[in-house]
Amino acid sequence: MFDFWKEVIINSNDRLETVTNAAGEELVRVTRCADYNPKNVVDGIVYKTACVEGNVAEITLPESGEGRLVIELGLSVGQDSEFARPWFAFKKPIVAEFDAKHSAADVMRLAVDSHIGSVVDNKFVLVDPKVCVKKAVIETEDANGKVTEDDLTIKHNVVPVGTGEWILENLRFPTHVNTRVAAPNADDMPVVGGKYTQYAFEYCVSKRGVHGSGAVGQPLASVTHHVFYVLEGIDADAVFAKLGTINTLEVSESAVEWVPAKTEIPEDGE
Repeated sequence: MFDFWKEVIINSNDRLETVTNAAGEELVRVTRCADYNPKNVVDGIVYKTACVEGNVAEITLPESGEGRLVIELGLSVGQDSEFARPWFAFKKPIVAEFDAKHSAADVMRLAVDSHIGSVVDNKFVLVDPKVCVKKAVIETEDANGKVTEDDLTIKHNVVPVGTGEWILENLRFPTHVNTRVAAPNADDMPVVGGKYTQYAFEYCVSKRGVHGSGAVGQPLASVTHHVFYVLEGIDADAVFAKLGTINTLEVSESAVEWVPAKTEIPEDGE
């Protein structure tokens, strides 16, 4: 059978309320969505995940001296045409030489387009929080031709999760399916710049009138997944707590880095 997921954006308190059914049971109602009975929530658990705003990566550049900047950028998640070059192992290399007349900050301003990053207070600051720094060193060469590398200070990126932009990019709200007949309600769309807390649970309901073929009268249950993105400032804990115990999950704020295996380049004649 298929795996059904329902994802709903909640931008106002008006979308959440509690009601009582004919049997006297208290239900949680999400308007324009469904009424949920606590007894049908699997294990009586609602999973809560807070928003992670994220931040861009930064590289501290040397203020003096001379050498060669060697920087490799990559993507923690997603795809981007800037990194669609398999002969670079899907990373973006940057090489720039600096000296006493042309500082590292000056050459980086010339070497990198502004849509990738910019130099601020002697730091190379990236634009996209999904872009990670795989390598950042200074190469220097002595009189005998020996090259040494010194690591630069890196502030690693943190990929955002649960922001309005993240929802638009990853969940495709509003989708073509939602808009090809009629435009979605304004409060059904994610707010750009907003921060959303995720509430999720599994919901199990017996299907009346539908039975399996293994035995006469065999019952059949439907288990579905329900995910709600609630805008910051809405007190949703009190409502979702009526469905079960709220289990708070943490999103790791460490950068997700993929470092390709190094390929040894044979010497001439080998």
